[in-house]
Amino acid sequence: MQLIEIYNNIFIDAMSTLELGQDWKIAALTIQAHVHHFLWSDIMDDSYYMKIALKEASKAYNKGEIPVGAVIVENGVIISKGHNLRDNKKCVIMHAEIIAMEKANRKKKDWRLNECTIYITLEPCKMCLGAIEQARIKRVVYGTSAISSYDKEVENKMIENVAISTECSGLLNDFFRNLRDKK
Repeated sequence: MQLIEIYNNIFIDAMSTLELGQDWKIAALTIQAHVHHFLWSDIMDDSYYMKIALKEASKAYNKGEIPVGAVIVENGVIISKGHNLRDNKKCVIMHAEIIAMEKANRKKKDWRLNECTIYITLEPCKMCLGAIEQARIKRVVYGTSAISSYDKEVENKMIENVAISTECSGLLNDFFRNLRDKK
């Protein structure tokens, strides 16, 4: 298939999802998302997004925060990112997941994130898991496990990404080792 045919197919597919009278900016973003998803769907898998979440975790680490990062993806497009800011903001709820969800809510102008996947470097705490459930996030991928106990109903939504687990746990271990060394 020639490139022009591929673009035509993407355009026709994207246009079929648009509603009559829809704002042209939304139409353009929809087409862009379809093109992006088509061109990158084979390249961008869970480990790709987890590496971006790990970069977010590194930002938290550099700020003296517990290094946890989160990325929210919808249809292959990153719609928000976040990292822990609890100590810097002096706010107990400033976890990476909450920050990423707030940004996604603002971007989508909706509290529902039901077609999204969230990638988190550390298994979410109960507070964040509750928020993830309330946002109706379809899928949760996390890098390394925390010592916790969750309801079995929720576990079917959780997928551990073992491919990058060592990197995520290594960053956390390094952070806490440095913290102990300072004392």
